Amino acid sequence: MTKKLKNQTIIKEIKQPIGIVGLFIPFNNYMVVLSERLPFLLMAGSVAIIKPNEFGILGIIKFLDLIKKNVKKLPSIINLIVGEKDIGSKIVKSKKIPMIDFTGSKLVGKKISIEGSKLFKRINLELGGKNPSIITRSANLKKAAKSIIKDFTGNAGQNCVAISRVYIDKIIYKKFKDTLIQNLQNERFSQKVRNEKNTNNVLKFLNKNSLNYIYKEELFMPILILEKFDKIKDAIKKSNDSDYGLSATLWAKKTKNNNEILSRIECGRLWLNGSIYQNFPFLRVGGLKSSGNGRVAGIDSINNYSIFKTLIINE
Repeated sequence: MTKKLKNQTIIKEIKQPIGIVGLFIPFNNYMVVLSERLPFLLMAGSVAIIKPNEFGILGIIKFLDLIKKNVKKLPSIINLIVGEKDIGSKIVKSKKIPMIDFTGSKLVGKKISIEGSKLFKRINLELGGKNPSIITRSANLKKAAKSIIKDFTGNAGQNCVAISRVYIDKIIYKKFKDTLIQNLQNERFSQKVRNEKNTNNVLKFLNKNSLNYIYKEELFMPILILEKFDKIKDAIKKSNDSDYGLSATLWAKKTKNNNEILSRIECGRLWLNGSIYQNFPFLRVGGLKSSGNGRVAGIDSINNYSIFKTLIINE
């Protein structure tokens, strides 16, 4: 933006790269996280230091090798550093790195936020989710059931935006539940809970003594809660009864009330009659409450990795 005033004063706003960004990548869904952040970070002119989880390194190395093969002259704008949490801590505490972009657990995100704030760093966080879906009596139950199955079992439930709570109008509760179970029985899963340790972890959380934990915390496994609601306001209240606010879906016929319902659900991404796997690169991504802060992806997110300066020039 440039504006020239009558008294020969020129006002300008200029945009510059923020500099070096510490990009913390989880061991699962690392390709999704990279694709949501890296292109816009680079378009802003900033430099990435990628710090993957120590269990998710090989895939990122392969990804960077593909970039090298397709880009003839690649300056040192994409850097990979590996190691355990002590390496990550050094990145967060470094005065040379003005921004941290972290995807991972709420616990680690809180530590990064506290430590980074000591140096007034810009901090972008995408943390956990306990994502709800609301099924109204007007919903297409067959489509909703198929989508919910995909949304809670995809990647064996290891997805930040996976649906884990479903609130169903009491009038159609039994019909929807029966439809869901029937579809589950006929489903052939490409990704499964494959080993004894993972199976035991799932069974542990299904224990009655852990019910409160199941309702409140992100489990990162294919466990789905079904619950009835009487009025739509009750479904909205239940959906918002969580520390998290990452994503949600609503299944209902198109009416003027849908926008009001969606606007009252406290989360950063919402779908009407659609799956969480329906995404577009030009849309911003992020969460509310304990699900994080800041927005990534979308053209506007270039500003996220930039700094702005205001110039007042007198001629």
